[in-house]
Amino acid sequence: MAKAAHTPKSLATKKPPHAGSGMDKCTPEAKARFVAALEEFGTVGAACQAIGIHRSTARIWRNDDPAFAEAWRNALEVADEDLADLAENSLKAQVRKQNIVATIFTLKNRRSERWADRIETSSKVSIEVRHTQEERHSRMREIATALGGPKALAELGLPQVDVIDVEAVEVDRQAAKNEG
Repeated sequence: MAKAAHTPKSLATKKPPHAGSGMDKCTPEAKARFVAALEEFGTVGAACQAIGIHRSTARIWRNDDPAFAEAWRNALEVADEDLADLAENSLKAQVRKQNIVATIFTLKNRRSERWADRIETSSKVSIEVRHTQEERHSRMREIATALGGPKALAELGLPQVDVIDVEAVEVDRQAAKNEG
């Protein structure tokens, strides 16, 4: 007598991997309904509610399907344009009703070269740099050494400074070191 096929109880009650995630609703039609709702309402939450899925489900669909992600971006752009059109029409209606705030806002943003707030700034900066005589002489010695010594300064018509021959000093240091 053959044994009847037996399914372990733990497998019989196990849910499919995407159960409850909305992946069981992941059809091209559901995605198209989501995109249409997103375009209409302009928010992911409202679009999800309209088609009966959780926000995380929509994000999974977007992450798994590049074409759907592109449609999502396009739907948000359309929704943003529609919202901007609605706001501009509302603004125009308020200007026609002579709403002063709407009028000022419109002028400042549509004719900013003439109506924008002007901000004028001015500043006075005074910088005084002082060097000690020792610092000036030290810098002049560096320059003189770099240019070739006092003779080079004289040829350039610059004032003479006592220049230390760096190479000679270094030779003297080495000699002293070797003697000691």
